[in-house]
Amino acid sequence: MAFSDPISTSAPVYDSKPNTIVTPNSWWGPAIAAPYPTNTWFMDFVLDPSQEQLDSNGDRRTTIWPYNLRARSNGFDVNRPFIRLYPDGRSLRNEYQINYDATATNWGWTSPQAPSIWRYLDLTLRANETITSRYVSAYDQLSATLRWNVDGTHYMEAPIVRGMAYSTMRYTALTPVFATANTDYHSIATINGAAPSGTVSGTKFKIAINRPYLGAGATETWVLYASSSISFTATNGSLTATAPFTGYLRLAMIGDGSGAETALDTYKDAVPTGGTTSVSVSGNTSTTTFTYSKIGSGSTLLTYCLPHHEATLTSPTYAPNHTFTTIRGTLHAVVGNTWTMTDTLSTITWNSPNAIDGSKIAAITSALSTEKTFQASNLDATEAYTFGKQISRAARLALIADQLGDTTARTSIVNSMKTYLTPWFSNSANASTTLSLVYDTTWGGILSNNALVTSPPGNPNQATEFGNAVYNDHYFHWGYYIYAAAVIAKFDSTWATTYRNKVNDIIRDIANPSASGDPYFTQLRHYDWFEGHSWAAGLQSNGDGRNQESTSEALHAWYGINLWGLATAQPDLRNVGRFLQAAETRAAHLYWQMPSTNNVYPSNFASQKMVALVFANKVFNGTWFGLGDDQIVGIEAMPFTPATHELLLKPYVQEMYPVRLDNKDTVGTATTPGGWLGTTLAIQSIIDPNTAFTTIQGVSTGDPEYIDKQGASKTNLLWWAAVQDSATAAPTTTT
Repeated sequence: MAFSDPISTSAPVYDSKPNTIVTPNSWWGPAIAAPYPTNTWFMDFVLDPSQEQLDSNGDRRTTIWPYNLRARSNGFDVNRPFIRLYPDGRSLRNEYQINYDATATNWGWTSPQAPSIWRYLDLTLRANETITSRYVSAYDQLSATLRWNVDGTHYMEAPIVRGMAYSTMRYTALTPVFATANTDYHSIATINGAAPSGTVSGTKFKIAINRPYLGAGATETWVLYASSSISFTATNGSLTATAPFTGYLRLAMIGDGSGAETALDTYKDAVPTGGTTSVSVSGNTSTTTFTYSKIGSGSTLLTYCLPHHEATLTSPTYAPNHTFTTIRGTLHAVVGNTWTMTDTLSTITWNSPNAIDGSKIAAITSALSTEKTFQASNLDATEAYTFGKQISRAARLALIADQLGDTTARTSIVNSMKTYLTPWFSNSANASTTLSLVYDTTWGGILSNNALVTSPPGNPNQATEFGNAVYNDHYFHWGYYIYAAAVIAKFDSTWATTYRNKVNDIIRDIANPSASGDPYFTQLRHYDWFEGHSWAAGLQSNGDGRNQESTSEALHAWYGINLWGLATAQPDLRNVGRFLQAAETRAAHLYWQMPSTNNVYPSNFASQKMVALVFANKVFNGTWFGLGDDQIVGIEAMPFTPATHELLLKPYVQEMYPVRLDNKDTVGTATTPGGWLGTTLAIQSIIDPNTAFTTIQGVSTGDPEYIDKQGASKTNLLWWAAVQDSATAAPTTTT
C-alpha cells in the first residue's frame, strides 16, 4: 500500500453492533453516511442541539482562524474574537461574547456572569426567506459545506474552508441579509464612509462596526464583497438586499498591517470550495500537500497559515503586510492554490538512541527481577484505558529485559502479555461483555463492548470508560494496545500473524490513512490536517469546541503504529505512524509547550511554560481531573518511552521544571497523590538524571504514589534516568 491506500477494505473481524447511545441527526446531510468523521473539526455543526446549547439555533462555535463561526437555522454567524486572559491566569480564550448590562457605565465582565447578560459579537449572513432545513451537505479533509434550503431551487451554501480569508455565502434565488448582533454595542457605524441609511449599491461595501467594549470610539472594519452588483437597504443594524440574488457574498475583516485591504481586494474573486490532502514519504522526510479547489473569476487564492505551517512550508508566497494575531500565534496570508510542507520523521525504534549508563544497570536489573512478575501479572483491568496502560507498562518491561540481555525474563513477560491481551482480540462481544471489542455499525468504529453496554442511551455526556463508546480518546486507549501488540510481535511472529487483522482493525479505527478507500472507517479519526495535531473529543460537546489534553499519549499511539508496522513488515503503515508522530510532536512543541523561544502565546500567559488542554477556541492551564502542576506537566509527558526523547527536549525542560515542578510536587512535598510523583521524577531525569535516579532507587515496588495510575514501573523510571545524555548508541533492532 502507498501512504494513502487503505490498510484493508475488508469488514472488521470483530462482532458488530449498532450504537445505542447516540445516532446521527438531520444536521448530517442526506449524502453523508457511515463511516462518520466523529472527531473532526466541524463536529459542532452537527452535534445534537440539546448538548450545551443556549438556544435552539445552536451556541457552539467552530474556530476557523482568525474567525469564529456558528451555524444557525437560517444562516451563519461570524466574528473576529478578541483575546482574553481570564483573571485566574489559566485560560486564554477567543472571546466572542461580552457580559453586557445596558445600564452599566463600564464595559466588560462583571460577577456574576449570568447568561441573561451575555451578548454575542456576531455578524450574520443569512436570507430573508424562511428556511426549511439546514445541514452539512459535503466535507473533505479541509472543508465542510453548510446548506440551507427553502425548496429545491431556492437555497444557499457556505463552504467553510480551513485557512479561508473570507467567509462566503453562495445564494441561489434568495434575498441576502447582513446583520449585526445588537445595535446597542455592535452597530454599523459607516458603510463606505457614510452613515448607514437608504439604499447602497455596488460590489464592495467597507463596513465599520462599533466595538465600544474595546475602548471609547473603538471600531473594527470589515469588507463585504459581492460577485456581481447588488443593492441593499441599509440601517445601523443590517443590510437587506432589495431583490433575490444568485451569486456569492464574501465577508472579511481587515487584519493587521498596511497591506490587508489591498490583499483582500486582490484575491476576492477566487473562492475556495474545498481542499484535499496528500502525503508522500521518502526515507525520513514526509511531504504533505494541500490542494484547494475554487470557483470564481480569480485565479489565485488567499488563505491564512498557522505557525506550524510556516515552519514547514516549502517556498511559500505571502501577501505583504497582512497578518492576524490569534491565540494560535500570528497568522500569515498565503498566496496560492496549493501548499507543500515537508517534515523530518523519527528514526527512533525500540530503544533509546542513548546507551544505558553502565553504572546504573545493576539497579535496573534488580528492579526488573522484582517487577517482571508483579507488573506483568497486574493486568486485570476490565476498563479499556486502564488495561491499556497496564499492558503497555508490561511491554516496557519486556523491551528493557531484552536490552539487558535477559531473554528469560523477556519471554516470561511477553507470554504474560499474550495471556491478558489476547482475550480482548478473541472474545466475542455477543458472548462476553467485558474484555471484548465491537464494531459500531452506526458510526463506523471499534468500541469497548463494555463501554457500549454500560453507557446510558441518549446521553453521550454520561458515557462510561472516558466516553469510549462515543469516540472520546480512542487513540489514547487503542494506542496502548497497539504498542503492546507491537512488542509481542517483535518477539513472536506466529502471534503477530494470528492477530494481524485484529490489530490492524483497531489501527484502522484511529489511523486509517485512506480518504475514501476504506468503507468501514473514517480517515485519521483524530488527526486534524489543518491544525496539525489530534482532537480527543468525539460525540460529546463542549462550549469551546474540540479539545486535546495529552499530547504524549497521542504520540504514544502513533509511535505504537510505527513499531507495529516495523514488527510486521508493513512499511507504509509504519510511515503513517511516523508521519503522525512528527506532526504531533511539532504541534506539542508549539501549542502545548511554551519555552522562551516560542512566541505563539502572549508573554503574560507563556510564562507558565506548559498548557494541558488546547481547545478549538481556548487554551487552559489545567487538566480534566485537577489543577496540580504535577498533573498538568505529567499528562503531557506520560508514558516514558524512547519516543519521549523527541517530545521533551532538554532545553525546554530546563526552563519548565523550575517554574512548574521544582520544590512544588517533588518527593515528599507532592500535592497530588496517585502516581504523579513517578512522572515528576522522570521529567527531572531529563535535566538531572543522577539525582532523579537516586531518588527512584528508594521507591518501593508497587508504591501507588509512583506507578499505579500512570502505567509506570520502577524499572522503566530507572531505565529512563539511565539513558539521558549518553553518547553511545544503544543496540536497536529494525527487523
